Amino acid sequence: MGIMLVVGFLVIVATIVSRASRMGQKGEARERAGDHVRGGGAATSEEVKALLAPGAPFGTLPVPHGARVVSATLSGDRLVLVVEDRGGSSVMIVDQRTMQPVGALRLQGEAAR
Repeated sequence: MGIMLVVGFLVIVATIVSRASRMGQKGEARERAGDHVRGGGAATSEEVKALLAPGAPFGTLPVPHGARVVSATLSGDRLVLVVEDRGGSSVMIVDQRTMQPVGALRLQGEAAR
């Protein structure tokens, strides 16, 4: 019985140490990505490109001034973005391989606001 308690305690300590070390790795990755949350800044295009694999596509997608991306989802080879602005919500569809927009939907009605 005593051996089981000691083994159980060691498992708990090992789990805590493992999770704490992973949290440190996530923080280092954010710093490398140029995520300056504490400073209120955002990563530049060059900082994002530096993290991509060589030859990976990188594009710029125009978003209306004052709009914000509410969600981003991958579906096959498409990136689906839900964008909200003063006029309501839009769904933007981007080809992942070329990083070019392939379609957009403007949501209308009360549910879109």
